[in-house]
Amino acid sequence: MIGLIKKDLFIVARSLRSLLVVIMVFSILALDGKSEFSFFCIYMSIAIMMSTFSYDEFNKSDAFIVALPNGKTNAVKAKYVATLIIEIIVLIFSFILSVIGGIIGKNLDILELVELSLYTLSGVLLTQAIFYPLIYKFGVEKGRIGIFISIFSVAILGNVIINGLNFKLQIPNNVLTMLDVAGVYIFPMIVLGLLVLSYFLSKRIYSKKEF
Repeated sequence: MIGLIKKDLFIVARSLRSLLVVIMVFSILALDGKSEFSFFCIYMSIAIMMSTFSYDEFNKSDAFIVALPNGKTNAVKAKYVATLIIEIIVLIFSFILSVIGGIIGKNLDILELVELSLYTLSGVLLTQAIFYPLIYKFGVEKGRIGIFISIFSVAILGNVIINGLNFKLQIPNNVLTMLDVAGVYIFPMIVLGLLVLSYFLSKRIYSKKEF
């Protein structure tokens, strides 16, 4: 499995080299203390991990993977482990830039940055928890279409439900404030649970595929 993780990290490193100019531009913008870098962290994390799936599909890596001992299981496990490694590295990088930008702009708020980082990481992992099983089931191109449809559907449905409940229940402001504070810690835990479920679902889908 270590070799498969290294393979994904090597692909990510090659992808980052091609995006070096873009990364430098956004990094400079983040250092002014006014621009927000977290959205770029989200984009980068998803995009560079997507390149590993595209690479595997283009080079027909599945034919080699299935020949390895526990190849299918280790391939899925390696993908999720590599994802966590990349997410942590990118998040630390964006956090450091945000801190430096806050110091330069004299508006540094560590607690706010920590909360934003947790929400950002949770959002990325939630997207990938949905995305990966779709890719393993339908492939990269069809999986990409499926994830966009899923995201918009969930966003619209969630907005309708939340607005409807808020209108009918008239949730008190102190309850909303409490949920907002607790959500910083609860939401990441829920997302990690969903990521584990996503791993088992992806493993099940991939183990049944024939190549």
